[in-house]
Amino acid sequence: MKKGIELLFSRNLNDKIDIETLEKQYNIFLPPLYKLFIKSFLIGENKIFHEYLHKETPHKTELTYFIYEPNPDIMFTGFNPIEQTFVFKDIDDIWVEKKYLPIGHCGFNGGILLGTTDKDKDRIILETVDLQPRFSILSENIFEFIRGLVLIDNQHCDIDKTQLYKNWGEDFWRIREDKE
Repeated sequence: MKKGIELLFSRNLNDKIDIETLEKQYNIFLPPLYKLFIKSFLIGENKIFHEYLHKETPHKTELTYFIYEPNPDIMFTGFNPIEQTFVFKDIDDIWVEKKYLPIGHCGFNGGILLGTTDKDKDRIILETVDLQPRFSILSENIFEFIRGLVLIDNQHCDIDKTQLYKNWGEDFWRIREDKE
């Protein structure tokens, strides 16, 4: 079972991300540990998931998902691309007031937010809109949060995993068709 940092893909040394320009453009500044995290690892839609494409369906389906081990009821479903974090920062008035940034999402649980100022700087916060309290601290920083993630096989996926393969350059699995 994979967990923690081994779930992530390192950003190539030549793949530089210009966070400072985004920060100036949106007039919001990321805390130091989160900035280090996004400069070091690939994040965004489907960067950490194992997906497969069946020839009969037009979309990819997840082979795996993640739980947050300290609270297994939290099913982590992915990080937002960094550009989305900046663009969607003003969607909720309470996010603006508390200076929280949306950095990820959780199945039915809600969203993952990043604290950017004062006592919440670098903290990872779970937002559950329909529950009280609405905001709860998951971890003190992104690296502590990542250490709590565990990869789980999607039991609703009824395929024979020995039939999976990838073509060169693809980031998703395909199902090998049996030759009769």
